[in-house]
Amino acid sequence: MTVATVTQWSVTPGKLQEFMPNVAQAKKIHQRHGGQVRVLQNSFGGEFTGRISYVIEHADLAAFASFSHKLQADAEWQKLWANANSGSPSGTMVGNSLLNELSANGGGGGQSNARPGAVFVVAVLRPTPGRMQESQASVTEASRMLTATGAKVRVWQATLAGAQAGTVLVTSELADISSLGTALQKLQSGSEWQQFQQRVGAAGHTTLVSQSLFTELAVG
Repeated sequence: MTVATVTQWSVTPGKLQEFMPNVAQAKKIHQRHGGQVRVLQNSFGGEFTGRISYVIEHADLAAFASFSHKLQADAEWQKLWANANSGSPSGTMVGNSLLNELSANGGGGGQSNARPGAVFVVAVLRPTPGRMQESQASVTEASRMLTATGAKVRVWQATLAGAQAGTVLVTSELADISSLGTALQKLQSGSEWQQFQQRVGAAGHTTLVSQSLFTELAVG
């Protein structure tokens, strides 16, 4: 089952051009050791707008462990990390999480290749304690409807994520902002999605923590 680390960065004002070459070098190193890297920027996310999410996917926990072991012995990575955090850094790490991919249909969605310009709607959900099965059933239903709009839907659970541990992330990926507009039009043109939202809201088994729009950046 696919796992992913998500490191969130707040870029120092005026230092994006300095920050991105470090990201490109990090991506090169991480992919050399078998990680699949995607770099996303929060386009619409309240106070988190503008943050960079650096995502590394691994086939499973064993692959993640092997990757971590290799990285610890990589001199180029150690130097990059030390330089990036010395003096006046171009960015500040504000979060780091480990996610396990779930599936509404009983199997992981598998790793994805980078698609610069792709957009992601990310909904963070918190299941009510003792009502996980009901929450999962709703995620299954939502995933079906979102997939029908043309989105690639993946479902993750935050296992190591500080206060966000235990939350469920539903990501809907589309090729570009135009495709997102078409998908939203399909979703809202019928009554099924509206009725679903009303039912879930009344049931009380799942809380929507946040919803953001990310754009994938071209890196390296």
